[in-house]
Amino acid sequence: MGSYRQPGASIGDPAYGCSPSRRALLGLGAARNEEEHVGYGISFPPIGERMDRLDEALTICRAMFSEDRPSFSGTHDRIERALDIPRPVQPGGPRILIGGAGEQRTLPLAAKHADPATIERTMATPVPVAATEAEVLAAVERMAPERRAFVAGGTPEQAAGPLRPYLAAGFTGLTFNDSILDAPEKIGLAGELLRLVS
Repeated sequence: MGSYRQPGASIGDPAYGCSPSRRALLGLGAARNEEEHVGYGISFPPIGERMDRLDEALTICRAMFSEDRPSFSGTHDRIERALDIPRPVQPGGPRILIGGAGEQRTLPLAAKHADPATIERTMATPVPVAATEAEVLAAVERMAPERRAFVAGGTPEQAAGPLRPYLAAGFTGLTFNDSILDAPEKIGLAGELLRLVS
Protein backbone atom coordinates (compact mmCIF):
# COMPACT_ATOMS: atom_id res chain seq x y z
CA MET A 1 0.00 0.00 0.00
CA GLY A 2 1.41 3.46 0.74
CA SER A 3 3.29 4.26 -2.45
CA TYR A 4 2.13 1.11 -4.30
CA ARG A 5 -1.67 1.20 -3.98
CA GLN A 6 -4.51 3.47 -2.95
CA PRO A 7 -5.36 2.24 0.58
CA GLY A 8 -9.15 2.45 0.37
CA ALA A 9 -9.36 0.32 -2.76
CA SER A 10 -6.91 -2.22 -1.33
CA ILE A 11 -8.72 -2.58 1.99
CA GLY A 12 -12.02 -2.98 0.16
CA ASP A 13 -10.65 -6.27 -1.20
CA PRO A 14 -12.60 -9.02 0.60
CA ALA A 15 -9.47 -11.18 0.92
CA TYR A 16 -8.39 -9.13 3.96
CA GLY A 17 -11.37 -10.13 6.06
CA CYS A 18 -12.20 -13.71 5.18
CA SER A 19 -10.20 -15.80 7.64
CA PRO A 20 -12.44 -17.10 10.44
CA SER A 21 -9.37 -18.64 12.09
CA ARG A 22 -8.07 -15.10 12.85
CA ARG A 23 -4.86 -15.93 11.01
CA ALA A 24 -5.21 -13.18 8.43
CA LEU A 25 -2.47 -10.57 8.67
CA LEU A 26 -2.11 -7.32 6.77
CA GLY A 27 1.51 -6.24 6.39
CA LEU A 28 2.27 -2.58 5.64
CA GLY A 29 5.49 -0.62 5.40
CA ALA A 30 6.84 2.58 3.90
CA ALA A 31 8.58 0.72 1.03
CA ARG A 32 12.34 0.63 0.70
CA ASN A 33 12.97 -0.88 -2.72
CA GLU A 34 13.46 1.83 -5.32
CA GLU A 35 14.26 -0.72 -8.05
CA GLU A 36 10.89 -2.39 -7.48
CA HIS A 37 9.09 0.96 -7.80
CA VAL A 38 10.92 1.71 -11.05
CA GLY A 39 10.02 -1.75 -12.35
CA TYR A 40 6.32 -1.11 -11.65
CA GLY A 41 6.44 2.40 -13.11
CA ILE A 42 5.63 3.95 -9.71
CA SER A 43 7.36 7.06 -8.37
CA PHE A 44 9.60 6.52 -5.35
CA PRO A 45 9.13 9.55 -3.09
CA PRO A 46 11.55 10.49 -0.30
CA ILE A 47 11.31 8.50 2.95
CA GLY A 48 9.48 11.30 4.78
CA GLU A 49 6.64 11.25 2.26
CA ARG A 50 6.56 7.45 2.24
CA MET A 51 6.20 7.45 6.05
CA ASP A 52 3.41 10.06 5.80
CA ARG A 53 1.67 7.82 3.26
CA LEU A 54 2.06 4.83 5.60
CA ASP A 55 0.47 6.82 8.43
CA GLU A 56 -2.48 7.72 6.22
CA ALA A 57 -2.81 4.13 4.97
CA LEU A 58 -2.91 2.83 8.55
CA THR A 59 -5.55 5.42 9.46
CA ILE A 60 -7.67 4.32 6.50
CA CYS A 61 -7.20 0.63 7.31
CA ARG A 62 -8.31 1.03 10.90
CA ALA A 63 -11.31 3.14 9.89
CA MET A 64 -12.46 0.74 7.19
CA PHE A 65 -12.04 -2.27 9.46
CA SER A 66 -14.03 -0.76 12.32
CA GLU A 67 -16.48 1.88 11.02
CA ASP A 68 -19.49 1.87 8.73
CA ARG A 69 -18.86 4.07 5.68
CA PRO A 70 -15.83 5.97 7.06
CA SER A 71 -14.39 9.15 5.57
CA PHE A 72 -10.84 10.46 5.80
CA SER A 73 -9.00 13.22 3.95
CA GLY A 74 -5.22 13.25 4.15
CA THR A 75 -2.45 14.89 2.20
CA HIS A 76 -1.95 11.88 -0.08
CA ASP A 77 -5.01 9.64 0.27
CA ARG A 78 -8.68 10.03 1.00
CA ILE A 79 -11.84 7.99 1.34
CA GLU A 80 -15.39 9.27 1.48
CA ARG A 81 -18.13 7.08 2.94
CA ALA A 82 -16.04 4.08 1.88
CA LEU A 83 -17.80 0.76 1.61
CA ASP A 84 -16.05 -2.30 3.01
CA ILE A 85 -18.23 -5.30 2.19
CA PRO A 86 -17.95 -8.02 3.21
CA ARG A 87 -16.89 -6.76 6.64
CA PRO A 88 -13.84 -8.41 8.20
CA VAL A 89 -14.62 -11.55 10.19
CA GLN A 90 -12.31 -10.48 13.01
CA PRO A 91 -13.65 -7.63 15.17
CA GLY A 92 -11.63 -4.57 14.21
CA GLY A 93 -10.21 -6.35 11.15
CA PRO A 94 -7.14 -8.52 10.71
CA ARG A 95 -3.96 -7.96 12.66
CA ILE A 96 -1.66 -5.39 11.05
CA LEU A 97 2.08 -5.90 10.83
CA ILE A 98 3.94 -2.60 10.43
CA GLY A 99 7.27 -3.15 8.71
CA GLY A 100 10.19 -0.82 9.31
CA ALA A 101 13.43 -0.35 11.14
CA GLY A 102 13.49 3.30 12.12
CA GLU A 103 13.03 4.53 15.65
CA GLN A 104 12.11 8.09 14.63
CA ARG A 105 8.97 7.29 12.62
CA THR A 106 8.22 3.54 12.59
CA LEU A 107 7.94 3.05 16.35
CA PRO A 108 5.73 6.12 16.89
CA LEU A 109 3.49 4.98 14.02
CA ALA A 110 3.22 1.52 15.53
CA ALA A 111 2.35 3.04 18.90
CA LYS A 112 -0.22 5.38 17.34
CA HIS A 113 -2.04 2.67 15.41
CA ALA A 114 -1.49 -0.39 17.61
CA ASP A 115 -3.97 -2.30 19.67
CA PRO A 116 -1.94 -2.67 22.89
CA ALA A 117 -3.41 -6.12 23.52
CA THR A 118 -1.96 -7.49 20.30
CA ILE A 119 1.52 -5.95 20.10
CA GLU A 120 4.15 -8.51 19.18
CA ARG A 121 7.83 -8.11 18.43
CA THR A 122 8.55 -9.66 15.07
CA MET A 123 11.41 -9.29 12.65
CA ALA A 124 12.04 -9.83 8.98
CA THR A 125 14.52 -12.64 9.18
CA PRO A 126 18.04 -11.89 7.94
CA VAL A 127 18.49 -15.62 7.41
CA PRO A 128 17.92 -17.06 3.95
CA VAL A 129 17.34 -20.77 4.33
CA ALA A 130 17.99 -23.26 1.53
CA ALA A 131 18.86 -26.90 0.98
CA THR A 132 22.46 -26.19 -0.14
CA GLU A 133 25.12 -23.54 0.34
CA ALA A 134 24.97 -22.72 -3.38
CA GLU A 135 21.25 -21.94 -3.08
CA VAL A 136 21.92 -19.71 -0.05
CA LEU A 137 24.59 -17.79 -1.98
CA ALA A 138 22.21 -17.39 -4.93
CA ALA A 139 19.50 -16.04 -2.60
CA VAL A 140 21.92 -13.55 -1.05
CA GLU A 141 22.99 -12.38 -4.52
CA ARG A 142 19.34 -11.56 -5.32
CA MET A 143 19.12 -9.28 -2.27
CA ALA A 144 19.72 -5.56 -2.42
CA PRO A 145 23.43 -4.90 -1.77
CA GLU A 146 22.74 -2.82 1.37
CA ARG A 147 20.93 -5.78 2.99
CA ARG A 148 23.62 -8.40 2.36
CA ALA A 149 25.76 -7.30 5.31
CA PHE A 150 22.97 -8.30 7.72
CA VAL A 151 22.53 -11.80 6.35
CA ALA A 152 23.68 -15.14 7.69
CA GLY A 153 22.10 -18.17 6.07
CA GLY A 154 22.35 -21.83 5.47
CA THR A 155 20.43 -25.05 5.84
CA PRO A 156 17.69 -25.04 8.48
CA GLU A 157 20.18 -26.42 11.03
CA GLN A 158 22.79 -23.73 10.20
CA ALA A 159 20.24 -20.90 10.10
CA ALA A 160 18.71 -21.74 13.47
CA GLY A 161 21.75 -20.54 15.44
CA PRO A 162 21.68 -16.87 14.34
CA LEU A 163 17.92 -16.64 15.05
CA ARG A 164 17.93 -18.02 18.60
CA PRO A 165 19.29 -14.81 20.24
CA TYR A 166 16.44 -12.79 18.73
CA LEU A 167 13.85 -15.21 20.06
CA ALA A 168 15.58 -15.25 23.45
CA ALA A 169 15.36 -11.44 23.48
CA GLY A 170 11.58 -11.63 23.18
CA PHE A 171 10.79 -11.63 19.48
CA THR A 172 7.61 -13.63 18.96
CA GLY A 173 7.55 -13.96 15.20
CA LEU A 174 9.61 -14.04 12.04
CA THR A 175 8.73 -13.06 8.51
CA PHE A 176 10.50 -14.52 5.51
CA ASN A 177 11.11 -12.77 2.19
CA ASP A 178 8.86 -14.24 -0.46
CA SER A 179 11.47 -13.65 -3.17
CA ILE A 180 13.69 -16.16 -1.35
CA LEU A 181 10.95 -18.67 -0.51
CA ASP A 182 9.67 -18.88 -4.07
CA ALA A 183 8.78 -22.57 -4.27
CA PRO A 184 6.88 -25.05 -2.03
CA GLU A 185 10.03 -26.97 -1.09
CA LYS A 186 11.70 -23.73 0.07
CA ILE A 187 8.67 -22.89 2.20
CA GLY A 188 9.07 -26.37 3.69
CA LEU A 189 12.66 -25.52 4.63
CA ALA A 190 11.45 -22.38 6.41
CA GLY A 191 8.96 -24.55 8.28
CA GLU A 192 11.79 -26.86 9.33
CA LEU A 193 13.78 -23.84 10.53
CA LEU A 194 10.84 -22.65 12.61
CA ARG A 195 10.45 -26.12 14.12
CA LEU A 196 14.12 -26.07 15.13
CA VAL A 197 13.95 -22.67 16.87
CA SER A 198 10.57 -23.07 18.58
